[in-house]
Amino acid sequence: PHINVNNIDLAVVENASFRGVTGENIDEPGIYTIAINSKIFEENQYEVDKVIVEELLHYVTKTSFDKYITINDIDFKTGKISWTPKEDTKTPAELITLLSVYANAIKHMAQKYGSEKMQEKYNEHKKSKDSKAPNNIKNQELDIYRTTDFHEFLAGIFMKDEEFAKEMANTEYKGSKKTILEKFS
Repeated sequence: PHINVNNIDLAVVENASFRGVTGENIDEPGIYTIAINSKIFEENQYEVDKVIVEELLHYVTKTSFDKYITINDIDFKTGKISWTPKEDTKTPAELITLLSVYANAIKHMAQKYGSEKMQEKYNEHKKSKDSKAPNNIKNQELDIYRTTDFHEFLAGIFMKDEEFAKEMANTEYKGSKKTILEKFS
């Protein structure tokens, strides 16, 4: 079944290899599809709501931030994010701050799990046009996945992905007295 509300298609996909995914329709620019795996409806209502809300959050971050910048590359050894502003736009200061917080998280996770492993996962994610999190990704792998994509990072923070949020709550932001999680409050 499909539902369309304000340029968002919601589709339920039978036996998908992902829990949920959001992307712009190639044939209809400006129309986004949120696809949800039918199997999540067999779980409790909280999990169903969580997946739908996370995908809506991806829609919001993609339509809000991607119109200002393109993330070109990430260097996990240095924690540097290479990005370029979109033509004829002024990058909002809030977005620049979010990128700085994201860079700090990247550096922390690369120190914790190894920059080579992080770079490898990022390259896999970047190569795949179908960059979806596998169904059963957990803990360390989920932390790494969340840090290899800006939209996944924001979803991990705002959805309070428990383990990821805990990790970010224990990660100091740029030598300040605040943690990465506190930078969002």
